Amino acid sequence: MKENELIEFTRNALCIKQKITENVGKEFSLPPIEVDILCYVYVCAKSTTASKIERERNIKKNTISIHVESLVEKGYLTRHEHDDDRRLVNLVPTEKAIEIAKKYIKETKALKKKLFAGLQDEDIEKLQQIFGILNQNAKQILQK
Repeated sequence: MKENELIEFTRNALCIKQKITENVGKEFSLPPIEVDILCYVYVCAKSTTASKIERERNIKKNTISIHVESLVEKGYLTRHEHDDDRRLVNLVPTEKAIEIAKKYIKETKALKKKLFAGLQDEDIEKLQQIFGILNQNAKQILQK
């Protein structure tokens, strides 16, 4: 894969993800950023803090605060104090959030199927290994 192809693929994949997020948001009358935060909490963590979302999703703290508050008010997230440290507040998706998260997961799986069309299982496995290495390298670069 040429360097430009990898960059173009990455850009296209991000655009497709954004489109899925926007479509799910429209269906449930939520801004895309709230769908993104909600699905991150549901899919990736089941319970997490706003600080972790800030780090992992690269969203500014004040933006997260505004949208988390909106999701709490709408009944999609609840706040739970951390057992060991009352200053830490875990965000937990409610039952109401599950329908949105499942829709997002369904759309993402359909996307994966389309992206991997024409690839053999061995190709997909090797690709996942390569992207795992690239991801680790990227994380190390960002930590410097």
